[in-house]
Amino acid sequence: MDKETFCEKLTRLHFILLMAALLNFSARKVIGFSLTHELSYILNVSVYLTGIVTFFKLYFSRFRKIVIYFSFYLISMLSALFFFMMGGIFWAVIVTITAYPVWHDAKVINKNDLVVYEDFQGFLGSCCNYTVSEKCLIFEKRLGLIKTDGEDLNEENYSLIGVKGDALQIRDMNANEPSGYIYFEIK
Repeated sequence: MDKETFCEKLTRLHFILLMAALLNFSARKVIGFSLTHELSYILNVSVYLTGIVTFFKLYFSRFRKIVIYFSFYLISMLSALFFFMMGGIFWAVIVTITAYPVWHDAKVINKNDLVVYEDFQGFLGSCCNYTVSEKCLIFEKRLGLIKTDGEDLNEENYSLIGVKGDALQIRDMNANEPSGYIYFEIK
Protein backbone atom coordinates (compact mmCIF):
# COMPACT_ATOMS: atom_id res chain seq x y z
CA MET A 1 0.00 0.00 0.00
CA ASP A 2 1.59 3.24 -1.11
CA LYS A 3 1.42 6.38 0.95
CA GLU A 4 -0.62 9.28 -0.27
CA THR A 5 1.22 12.53 -0.51
CA PHE A 6 -0.03 15.69 1.17
CA CYS A 7 -1.10 17.05 -2.18
CA GLU A 8 -3.18 13.96 -3.00
CA LYS A 9 -4.87 14.11 0.41
CA LEU A 10 -5.59 17.80 -0.04
CA THR A 11 -7.02 17.19 -3.51
CA ARG A 12 -9.21 14.38 -2.17
CA LEU A 13 -10.38 16.62 0.71
CA HIS A 14 -11.12 19.44 -1.75
CA PHE A 15 -13.32 17.26 -3.93
CA ILE A 16 -15.15 15.81 -0.91
CA LEU A 17 -15.84 19.35 0.33
CA LEU A 18 -16.88 20.39 -3.19
CA MET A 19 -19.35 17.50 -3.45
CA ALA A 20 -20.76 18.35 0.00
CA ALA A 21 -21.14 22.01 -1.00
CA LEU A 22 -22.84 21.11 -4.29
CA LEU A 23 -25.17 18.66 -2.53
CA ASN A 24 -26.04 21.31 0.07
CA PHE A 25 -26.63 23.95 -2.64
CA SER A 26 -28.82 21.56 -4.65
CA ALA A 27 -30.81 20.51 -1.59
CA ARG A 28 -31.42 24.16 -0.63
CA LYS A 29 -32.66 25.04 -4.13
CA VAL A 30 -34.67 21.87 -4.84
CA ILE A 31 -36.22 20.71 -1.54
CA GLY A 32 -35.57 23.73 0.69
CA PHE A 33 -33.67 21.75 3.33
CA SER A 34 -29.97 22.33 3.93
CA LEU A 35 -27.23 23.04 6.43
CA THR A 36 -27.52 26.30 8.37
CA HIS A 37 -26.19 29.37 6.60
CA GLU A 38 -23.20 29.52 8.94
CA LEU A 39 -22.16 25.93 8.19
CA SER A 40 -22.81 26.43 4.47
CA TYR A 41 -20.55 29.48 4.50
CA ILE A 42 -17.78 27.58 6.30
CA LEU A 43 -18.13 24.75 3.77
CA ASN A 44 -17.92 27.14 0.80
CA VAL A 45 -14.91 28.99 2.19
CA SER A 46 -13.21 25.64 2.88
CA VAL A 47 -13.70 24.64 -0.76
CA TYR A 48 -12.08 27.90 -1.89
CA LEU A 49 -9.21 27.66 0.59
CA THR A 50 -8.38 24.04 -0.27
CA GLY A 51 -8.60 24.96 -3.97
CA ILE A 52 -6.15 27.83 -3.58
CA VAL A 53 -3.70 25.86 -1.42
CA THR A 54 -3.83 22.90 -3.80
CA PHE A 55 -3.22 25.21 -6.77
CA PHE A 56 -0.05 26.58 -5.22
CA LYS A 57 1.10 23.15 -4.06
CA LEU A 58 0.60 21.60 -7.51
CA TYR A 59 1.81 24.60 -9.48
CA PHE A 60 5.17 24.78 -7.76
CA SER A 61 5.76 21.03 -7.49
CA ARG A 62 4.68 19.72 -10.90
CA PHE A 63 2.38 21.16 -13.53
CA ARG A 64 -0.51 18.94 -14.53
CA LYS A 65 -3.80 19.65 -16.29
CA ILE A 66 -5.66 19.67 -12.97
CA VAL A 67 -3.76 22.85 -12.04
CA ILE A 68 -5.93 24.66 -14.58
CA TYR A 69 -9.02 23.62 -12.58
CA PHE A 70 -7.51 24.79 -9.30
CA SER A 71 -6.44 28.10 -10.86
CA PHE A 72 -10.16 29.04 -11.02
CA TYR A 73 -10.19 29.54 -7.26
CA LEU A 74 -7.21 31.88 -7.28
CA ILE A 75 -8.36 33.79 -10.37
CA SER A 76 -11.90 34.30 -9.03
CA MET A 77 -10.58 35.56 -5.69
CA LEU A 78 -8.08 37.94 -7.32
CA SER A 79 -10.61 39.20 -9.86
CA ALA A 80 -13.19 39.90 -7.14
CA LEU A 81 -10.56 41.82 -5.18
CA PHE A 82 -9.51 43.75 -8.30
CA PHE A 83 -13.09 44.55 -9.30
CA PHE A 84 -13.91 45.69 -5.77
CA MET A 85 -10.96 48.09 -5.83
CA MET A 86 -11.78 49.45 -9.30
CA GLY A 87 -15.46 50.14 -8.59
CA GLY A 88 -18.06 50.94 -11.22
CA ILE A 89 -21.26 49.26 -12.33
CA PHE A 90 -19.60 46.96 -14.87
CA TRP A 91 -17.26 45.58 -12.23
CA ALA A 92 -20.18 45.20 -9.81
CA VAL A 93 -21.89 42.87 -12.29
CA ILE A 94 -18.70 40.82 -12.69
CA VAL A 95 -18.22 40.57 -8.90
CA THR A 96 -21.83 39.45 -8.52
CA ILE A 97 -21.17 36.57 -10.90
CA THR A 98 -17.87 35.52 -9.29
CA ALA A 99 -18.99 36.02 -5.66
CA TYR A 100 -22.36 34.26 -5.87
CA PRO A 101 -21.07 30.78 -4.94
CA VAL A 102 -19.62 31.98 -1.63
CA TRP A 103 -21.82 34.97 -0.80
CA HIS A 104 -23.37 34.62 2.64
CA ASP A 105 -26.97 35.78 3.12
CA ALA A 106 -27.27 38.37 5.88
CA LYS A 107 -29.28 37.37 8.94
CA VAL A 108 -31.84 40.11 9.58
CA ILE A 109 -34.10 38.87 12.38
CA ASN A 110 -33.64 35.82 14.57
CA LYS A 111 -36.03 34.50 17.20
CA ASN A 112 -35.88 31.01 18.68
CA ASP A 113 -35.94 28.65 15.70
CA LEU A 114 -37.13 31.16 13.09
CA VAL A 115 -34.60 33.12 11.04
CA VAL A 116 -35.18 35.77 8.39
CA TYR A 117 -32.35 36.26 5.87
CA GLU A 118 -31.96 39.00 3.31
CA ASP A 119 -31.70 37.33 -0.10
CA PHE A 120 -28.57 37.96 -2.12
CA GLN A 121 -29.93 39.49 -5.31
CA GLY A 122 -26.63 40.85 -6.55
CA PHE A 123 -25.67 44.49 -6.69
CA LEU A 124 -28.40 45.28 -9.21
CA GLY A 125 -31.08 43.11 -7.61
CA SER A 126 -34.45 44.21 -6.33
CA CYS A 127 -34.90 45.43 -2.77
CA CYS A 128 -36.48 43.85 0.21
CA ASN A 129 -36.68 40.14 -0.61
CA TYR A 130 -36.26 37.90 2.41
CA THR A 131 -36.09 34.15 3.04
CA VAL A 132 -37.82 32.69 6.08
CA SER A 133 -36.20 29.55 7.51
CA GLU A 134 -36.77 27.31 10.48
CA LYS A 135 -33.67 25.98 12.28
CA CYS A 136 -33.32 22.45 13.58
CA LEU A 137 -29.86 21.83 15.11
CA ILE A 138 -27.43 22.10 12.18
CA PHE A 139 -30.10 22.09 9.47
CA GLU A 140 -32.54 24.65 8.14
CA LYS A 141 -35.84 24.18 6.38
CA ARG A 142 -36.76 26.98 4.02
CA LEU A 143 -40.35 28.02 4.66
CA GLY A 144 -40.54 30.47 1.79
CA LEU A 145 -39.93 33.99 0.53
CA ILE A 146 -41.45 37.27 1.59
CA LYS A 147 -41.35 40.61 -0.21
CA THR A 148 -41.81 43.64 2.00
CA ASP A 149 -42.45 46.27 -0.72
CA GLY A 150 -39.83 48.76 0.39
CA GLU A 151 -39.76 48.05 4.12
CA ASP A 152 -36.23 47.25 5.18
CA LEU A 153 -36.43 44.73 8.02
CA ASN A 154 -33.98 44.98 10.90
CA GLU A 155 -33.86 43.86 14.50
CA GLU A 156 -33.87 47.41 15.90
CA ASN A 157 -37.28 48.33 14.44
CA TYR A 158 -39.03 44.98 14.10
CA SER A 159 -39.59 41.99 16.34
CA LEU A 160 -40.29 38.55 14.92
CA ILE A 161 -43.46 37.07 16.43
CA GLY A 162 -43.86 33.85 14.45
CA VAL A 163 -45.53 32.13 11.53
CA LYS A 164 -49.32 32.16 11.49
CA GLY A 165 -50.64 29.96 8.68
CA ASP A 166 -49.08 31.22 5.44
CA ALA A 167 -47.95 34.55 6.88
CA LEU A 168 -44.98 35.81 8.85
CA GLN A 169 -46.08 37.94 11.79
CA ILE A 170 -43.76 40.81 12.73
CA ARG A 171 -44.29 43.55 15.29
CA ASP A 172 -43.33 47.09 14.31
CA MET A 173 -41.63 48.61 17.36
CA ASN A 174 -42.21 52.17 16.08
CA ALA A 175 -45.92 51.79 15.28
CA ASN A 176 -48.41 54.21 16.84
CA GLU A 177 -51.14 51.59 16.90
CA PRO A 178 -51.46 49.43 20.01
CA SER A 179 -50.92 46.16 18.15
CA GLY A 180 -48.35 47.23 15.55
CA TYR A 181 -48.46 43.79 13.89
CA ILE A 182 -47.54 43.38 10.24
CA TYR A 183 -48.24 40.23 8.23
CA PHE A 184 -46.18 39.22 5.20
CA GLU A 185 -47.41 36.41 2.97
CA ILE A 186 -44.89 33.54 2.67
CA LYS A 187 -44.67 32.34 -0.93
